[in-house]
Amino acid sequence: MISELGEISAEKWQTEWDLTTKGKITKEYFLVVADRLYMRINITHNFTSMVTGHGNIRYTCTDLK
Repeated sequence: MISELGEISAEKWQTEWDLTTKGKITKEYFLVVADRLYMRINITHNFTSMVTGHGNIRYTCTDLK
């Protein structure tokens, strides 16, 4: 029952994700909602800046080289 609800939720979330015009930068990294749900990601300030396009993105991208 719980896994079925999770699957339905992920499908609904994916539909909304596909239809929205927001989050273009984030969508480049996470095309499929279900794939992201199973990733272990260490969320840091730099990571958040990179996937959202907010913050000092120029510094973050240079720092990653």
